[in-house]
Amino acid sequence: MRLRRGLTTLIIANFGILSSYGQYFTRLGIGLDTRTNVSIPVAVADPNDPQFSGELLAAKYPGLNIPPGKIDLVYPVIPDAADTVAILWYLMPEEISAVPGEMNVIIVEITPGNEKRFWIDNNNDRVFSSSERSFIFRNTEESRPVNIMVAGSYYSYTLFNPDYSPPSAPSETIRQSKSSWSDRKGKPSFAIDLSASFLRADASLSYIKQSRPSNTITYSARIPGSFRPAIGFDFSWYDFHLLLGGGFEKAKYTENILVSTNDGSQTTSYNSGTWPTSRFILSIALEYDISAGRYLYLTPFAVWSNFKNDSRFNFDRYQGSSAGAEYTDSKSYEAGLKLKMPVDRQVIIHLSLAYSSVYFNAEKHFTDVLPGSYRMSMEGFYYGVGVNFSLRGSAGQDAE
Repeated sequence: MRLRRGLTTLIIANFGILSSYGQYFTRLGIGLDTRTNVSIPVAVADPNDPQFSGELLAAKYPGLNIPPGKIDLVYPVIPDAADTVAILWYLMPEEISAVPGEMNVIIVEITPGNEKRFWIDNNNDRVFSSSERSFIFRNTEESRPVNIMVAGSYYSYTLFNPDYSPPSAPSETIRQSKSSWSDRKGKPSFAIDLSASFLRADASLSYIKQSRPSNTITYSARIPGSFRPAIGFDFSWYDFHLLLGGGFEKAKYTENILVSTNDGSQTTSYNSGTWPTSRFILSIALEYDISAGRYLYLTPFAVWSNFKNDSRFNFDRYQGSSAGAEYTDSKSYEAGLKLKMPVDRQVIIHLSLAYSSVYFNAEKHFTDVLPGSYRMSMEGFYYGVGVNFSLRGSAGQDAE
């Protein structure tokens, strides 16, 4: 197997060792310590080279008397390896010691999936046995401790991940995510939008009795809260979004009051009127994104919804109603503003506030209604939170 030049460069540029005894940090000859500067010699070589030896490391550090002789290894069992690399490092038993150090070999197996598995010769006999460690660094893993025998005793060192890059600050991640979304705006794209909204509103319903045109019946109620989970399919192009979605809403009503006004006199009854407490919703929405600084979008939107109330009982048991009477002609309109924040190349979270006006026709629930006198309104504000998942790849994977 041949040595990959690119991998060699990567390991040389990023490989590091930390001795727990010396309390110093080393990245290939650069010692950083408040007390002292110490360098641990490191070299990268091809273990498959017939001339594989310590000469490369010895030549780089002639003052340390590193043995330059041929290196014979008993390799770990790696039948599926695509390539291998050897890391040679010369370890001293103590930071300041008259005892000569020893050269240790780490084998790096390159897997077919281009992962790097590190094989550690813990007892430093150049025989990689099944009892010795091997591992693949996780992407988010900066380092791992390893124990190596030097001059008859085990010492703890830390092996650094050559592919590790420090995580970006949250603000930088959000800025990059917004830039990625902005770069794709000229291309039509699709996303799934999940949201949950909460309503506070007031409702009223009134009509005039046909048998007594001077008598107006008015029902009112307060909605202290409702919960509406929804899912939508979002088509976007440039800064415009068209969303088709659906959901289910469950509401609670309080302060149900009936006021009967007849020739200037009023009669009030409490706990009157049964309002629809649950409904299935289909909606269509239009949104427009306006960039607001480095991290956010302000998005005005409008929604039209049609829903089916899940209520099949009389509005008021004291009022007569025809057989099969149900709430019908249900619809709502919303207008509001969203605050969107990209948190990933494919994910946006958003908060929303919307004014809502709902109308449904419950006229069939009343037999004594003057034609054209029925009125109904339900007005309030929805507070919402949601997340938008792009169905496209990240910015670097988008098709041109």
